[in-house]
Amino acid sequence: MGVLVEDIVVPLVWVEDRPWYLREPYRFKRIEATLRLYPYLVVHYYVHDEMRLQGTGELLDSVTDEGYIVYDCYTGRRVGDKRLREALSNLSLEAVREFTFDCKSYRVEAVEPRISKSVLLQKAKLEIANRLTLKAKHKLSTGEVKTYSRRVRPEKVRIVRARLIKLPIWRVTYWTRGSFTYERIYLGTDGTVLKDDMEKCLFCKSSASSFPPFSLISKPKQTNYLCEACGAAICRDHAIRCSVCGKYFCPKHSIRCIECGEGFCINHAPQYICRVCGGVLCQNDYRICAVCGQAVCPRDSVACENCGRIVCKDHAIRGRKHLFKKIYFCSQRCKEEYYSR
Repeated sequence: MGVLVEDIVVPLVWVEDRPWYLREPYRFKRIEATLRLYPYLVVHYYVHDEMRLQGTGELLDSVTDEGYIVYDCYTGRRVGDKRLREALSNLSLEAVREFTFDCKSYRVEAVEPRISKSVLLQKAKLEIANRLTLKAKHKLSTGEVKTYSRRVRPEKVRIVRARLIKLPIWRVTYWTRGSFTYERIYLGTDGTVLKDDMEKCLFCKSSASSFPPFSLISKPKQTNYLCEACGAAICRDHAIRCSVCGKYFCPKHSIRCIECGEGFCINHAPQYICRVCGGVLCQNDYRICAVCGQAVCPRDSVACENCGRIVCKDHAIRGRKHLFKKIYFCSQRCKEEYYSR
């Protein structure tokens, strides 16, 4: 049945590097780390089976297959995650049997197998055999064509090697700023990330969940920045760069000028608010109403047809030119002067 190697603990890799997708040198604080030694059974198998015609022994079909199948020794389920399966299958046969763990900075949890190796090996043979099929057609002497089909026999599945591996899996919680914390789960063998809460933009996720018709086709984009105020993971489209301090913020902690779109953080937000629409205006785009003296945006302000002064639409007096064209005045006096010419 092959050599059974038990209780292999593979070499340990600790990854503290900043995620590759972040474009700024953010600092991270590790607030919790757990190393789980999780048991997996890695089965290397080889299959060869033949279908022959009864009586003559003529070969009708054959199948040959070789590969790996991996089982979770705690649940008994076959491992479907491709990254995890490949990592386990590619581990060196010269893996370290003992490893001294420094438990001062993190917790170690050793998960014991609940499913025996013999049960999993029998399960592996059945599953491998059931997914391989032999098919053939044979013409009889009567001219009739007969079709043959059967599964591979479990006894034809040979176990080349079966290894019970205690795979180190890191579960690390980080804090960056604000109220957000992120969890990363990665393999202690080579740092392969299995789960990363920070990897996808949180605002893309909330937008997709708010519109069910679009959630089926809209996928959250890659995170590029972290909000300097709250620490939220944001993509390039949802990140707003403050034109004063140069840092990046999420939509909840930033604002844009309604005229030019220039971004600002809450601390550096302009003080000019349009009295008509309530939008924020930067220093280059605000206007002052000649009547009320308050800030107003270009879209909600007009120039007096008589004197040229700027006035908000709330205080503008309407008039007409050539019967059809609308014109505006800052006061009744300007209107009377204009029409008295």
